[in-house]
Amino acid sequence: MKRVFLIFLFSLGFVRVAGAAGAANCLEAAAVKSVLSSIKVESADSDRFDRCREGSASHRIVQTLIFLKNLRLEKTPARSSFDQGILKEDFWGYFSKRVKRVFAVDRMVTECRGSTLAYVSPDFDSTTVYLCPGFFDSWLSVATRAEFLLHEARHFEGYGHVVCRRGLFQNQKSCDRRLQDRGSYAVSVEALSKMAERGSGLSAPSRSLLKATALVRARTNFNETP
Repeated sequence: MKRVFLIFLFSLGFVRVAGAAGAANCLEAAAVKSVLSSIKVESADSDRFDRCREGSASHRIVQTLIFLKNLRLEKTPARSSFDQGILKEDFWGYFSKRVKRVFAVDRMVTECRGSTLAYVSPDFDSTTVYLCPGFFDSWLSVATRAEFLLHEARHFEGYGHVVCRRGLFQNQKSCDRRLQDRGSYAVSVEALSKMAERGSGLSAPSRSLLKATALVRARTNFNETP
């Protein structure tokens, strides 16, 4: 996935992570054990996971997985125009059925050049999501990182991207044709809008940020604007 141009949107965001505890922002041992029983977390630089070493690549990956697992959506009769019914109510269930390993790569990897934050290689490994150094930038909120993971998981179902006809990524293979094709960017905007409208425990500023990000995705990453 490419990073979007409105970086300030993400830099303003803060989402409290259920599963984080203590003055040192240590992740709760039980929450860590729960997510790591389903998803293997690895790093190219042999970053040893420490649940209290906030800011490390492995800590941020596990923090994001805990956020996904603990996320609950409030009940509401309303349905967002971005909701294609792909994720249903269980983001963690969707992700953990498709992804078994998350791997942090280094800057020398060709796929991480430019603005790419994450990628998959289904022909090489059909259950691993690879994370580029940009994924760990401090201005990205945990909810935004969660959206990236869900986006990449959708690729394992055969959904690729097409060349963008206009906008920031014009002539780059960084778009989906339209929302109704239910590809990876459909997952992105569905996840963002559901978290914005129904994410239990998320603050009003966080919800506003997620809603704005969904609109940016919709206007930037579809050749036919939803």
